Amino acid sequence: MILVRGNQPCRLLLVGLLATSQPALALQFNANAGLGVEYSDNVAEVASNEQEDLILHANLAAILEESTGPLLARAEASWNHQNYRDNSFGDQDYFSLNAVADWEQLRDRLSWNIRDYYTQTSINSLGTDTPDNTENTNAFSFGPTVRFPVSARQDVFVAPFFSDYTYEESNLDNRRYGLSAGWSYQMYPTMKVGLEGDVIDVNYEDINTDYRTSSIHSVLSGTRAHSVYRMTLGYTIIDRDSFSNHEGPTGSFSWLYNLTGKSSIRAYMASSLTDASSRFLGSVIQPDHGDFTNVQTSSDIFRDNIVRLEYSRRESTLNTRVWSEFRDLDYKEEPNDRKVQDYGAEITYDMSALITAGLTGSYVRTKQTDTGHINKEYLVGGNLRYNLSRKLSCLFNVTYEEEDSTLATTEYDELSVFAGLTYAFGR
Repeated sequence: MILVRGNQPCRLLLVGLLATSQPALALQFNANAGLGVEYSDNVAEVASNEQEDLILHANLAAILEESTGPLLARAEASWNHQNYRDNSFGDQDYFSLNAVADWEQLRDRLSWNIRDYYTQTSINSLGTDTPDNTENTNAFSFGPTVRFPVSARQDVFVAPFFSDYTYEESNLDNRRYGLSAGWSYQMYPTMKVGLEGDVIDVNYEDINTDYRTSSIHSVLSGTRAHSVYRMTLGYTIIDRDSFSNHEGPTGSFSWLYNLTGKSSIRAYMASSLTDASSRFLGSVIQPDHGDFTNVQTSSDIFRDNIVRLEYSRRESTLNTRVWSEFRDLDYKEEPNDRKVQDYGAEITYDMSALITAGLTGSYVRTKQTDTGHINKEYLVGGNLRYNLSRKLSCLFNVTYEEEDSTLATTEYDELSVFAGLTYAFGR
């Protein structure tokens, strides 16, 4: 079942902004439709009494993009219908949307920013990837950014914003009203310093875990011949209505180094006081800053310490990506503390103009520090795509997953095989 929570005033506002944009739009549209069949030897991902099933897939996907003039907009949407032939689960419909629009109403003075992200997340992040552990989740944010150029080197900005988070199953719907402000100074052509801060009111609809967060950070950023970096260091205070207040130092460091024109290394380190909703939207805006699947959805505040390293290389026929992530999550009220080690690699190879092959593998070790339980997840997969024509392609995919745990009831292994056809259309 699809759940689409209404944001009708926000949609009307988006339409109004697009309608009042003076330059003519140059929209690009691409879409595809597909059919597929999947076999699983353990569809419920259980430790015993495994059940086989065939799953029929039907999907539609589209991308709408505007990238000229003062309006920059992009919307990616998809719908997937799944029918379990042996009725392991009921029919499932999954909808996803990633839409963003930035409209510069006054050049270098006033811009409007809208983002809406709708997808499926796990109710229990350490549970199985099955329909009964999946919920629809939506994050919407909107607000203007006003800039005041003080001089040729100095700039001041003020950005009020509103955000809304909805969850289909979890009782965690909340709205946020905030104000961000900052000052920056171009010290050298390759270095900029600044000061940024924000105040955010967080209001939950059905539970009394409201709080206000205030933070201030110094910022140092720069661009070198082969690298780009950004460092923040500051302090965050969280004033909670029903639980203990929390405060402490926070900061981050991101660094991208281009080894060659084809390869790069990305490093990210951070320590922050935050919550699951903020991390959910942050993982969409900056996917290189941590995997949200490591975070348990809740209304609790937690200290998020993370170190992530990634290497990527893009060649004419071979693309490679390797990553490692170390995360320490310290929840303040709920027993969800954990330490996570995440390693993975992806390789794609264009065997010819018509055939592309891919391999992927990952290992995730999660220790629940409150209980001492340890989960180890292994995944290995391979796929082969063949272009039958310019618009028609077929895909064959094999995936093996295994989970070892100190809790025997959560252990399982699953082999799944998928084959499908996709037809692309649009301009």
